[in-house]
Amino acid sequence: ALRVSWQKWNVRRHSQGSGFINFGELCHCEISGTPPFEVAWFKDRRQVRSSKKFKVTSKDFTASVHILNLEASDTGEYQCKAMNEVGSDTCVCAVKFKGLYKGADAAFTFSFLVIVEKPGPMKVTSGDSCTLECTVDGTPELTTKWFKDGNELSTDHKYKISFFNKVSGLKIHNAVVEDSGEYSFEVKNSVGQSRCTASVRVSETNGLLGSSVVLECKVYGSPPISVSWFHDGYEVTSGDKYQTTLTDNACSLKVNSLKESDMGTYSCTATNVAGSDECSAYLTVRVSLWIAYILGSVSMSLFTCISYVENIAHLTVLNADNADSGTYTCHASNEVGKDSCAAQLSIKGIA
Repeated sequence: ALRVSWQKWNVRRHSQGSGFINFGELCHCEISGTPPFEVAWFKDRRQVRSSKKFKVTSKDFTASVHILNLEASDTGEYQCKAMNEVGSDTCVCAVKFKGLYKGADAAFTFSFLVIVEKPGPMKVTSGDSCTLECTVDGTPELTTKWFKDGNELSTDHKYKISFFNKVSGLKIHNAVVEDSGEYSFEVKNSVGQSRCTASVRVSETNGLLGSSVVLECKVYGSPPISVSWFHDGYEVTSGDKYQTTLTDNACSLKVNSLKESDMGTYSCTATNVAGSDECSAYLTVRVSLWIAYILGSVSMSLFTCISYVENIAHLTVLNADNADSGTYTCHASNEVGKDSCAAQLSIKGIA
């Protein structure tokens, strides 16, 4: 299907000085349908072509008419007719000039709303910041909005939304796992709207039980800069357990001999004479899995498999007979590793 609609706009003309003088109306033509389109302009039912009087252009989603050396006879009905392989549609708008003087020029430019550059899927580590950006083009005024999982966002301590030079950005501060999801960008003007989506996945900072892990923050500002690290709100100091460093624009905290009690939120606070700022990340300690033992004697038909992480798996052999005798193996695994253990079952007292 093909559709053409109009939207009236105020039109201004250059004065011979430095300002603008309002002199009429601009009819904004929006085309929707399957491209390619063929666009023709008409005035009072006569086709307008490029000449000494008119400059007509049409490219992609933008069509324009530039009227040169305006005269009173240039007022009237201007018509846009769009055609594609499916059919055609036409819309008409009356143009009336006010304050017209001979020799002035007028340019009618119709820009259709389009998202030129869209963000792709993004992966970010917990505690880092990331920015989604969309570049748009279309006739002002443009209204932009950002959404997460369908809920509209606004600038606050978590998000910073900006729109400058046709680029809209959404910055996510100190990303956490809960910030993972679908983010949508929506742009509107008086004639239409467009939308795109991008996914953000935040991965946790983690380390293996008994090993070491390094947390890092980027710091920007005028020296001297002092840095403090905190674990769940309690300040940590350098020693055997923790080592802190500050080199150029990077400060780091190394946590040694990880224990389950080391899990939690680690915060870095940087301060100079101008103020302070903070970033944080959640540290997860991963536990390697192994099977401690299997309960059950060779004559029992109920096995209980106990792993290090206190998960218990049961296997019950029902109505056991001689054919059920043999070796039974319990396999356990998680994202860190895997283990197995075997037990022998012998059926006794069965003739």
